[in-house]
Amino acid sequence: GALTRQRPKFCRDAHHCNEKRMAAKAAQERGDRIYLSLYLKHHPINSTLGVVLSVKDKGFNVFVPELGMTSMVFLDDHLDRLTYTLLDSTSSRSMDDMKRIRLVPLKATKEEGEIEENNDWSTELIIEVFQKVCVSCVCKPTSPINVRFLLKGPWID
Repeated sequence: GALTRQRPKFCRDAHHCNEKRMAAKAAQERGDRIYLSLYLKHHPINSTLGVVLSVKDKGFNVFVPELGMTSMVFLDDHLDRLTYTLLDSTSSRSMDDMKRIRLVPLKATKEEGEIEENNDWSTELIIEVFQKVCVSCVCKPTSPINVRFLLKGPWID
């Protein structure tokens, strides 16, 4: 009867309400991220645990439990400190959960010509899913304002 004829209107109204709810949630999450970015601008986290969730060709996604958030670590942001090589996956599939990256720290030269470590670690580090790493959390220096994770090295328990 009458309810069946009004069903399309109910569906439209429900869809509209869901879109508004999701937009409000996204705005709240973005506001939280901006607030955290501004906090980190004045109070950066120098060293904390990060867990690799996925590996891409030029970086990897890291979850930081201390902040309860995930962000990408871009390896091109670290070229002054390390070199990286994408390793062949162990299977014929090229899924992100099978990718691995080899990181090799660079050495810095002191004035007297001595070699000095330019990183918080001195041997190669293989990045793969569920790898524990040490990251710093700072405010991204360019706009748009956002949280930025920087790799410090392997996580030492």
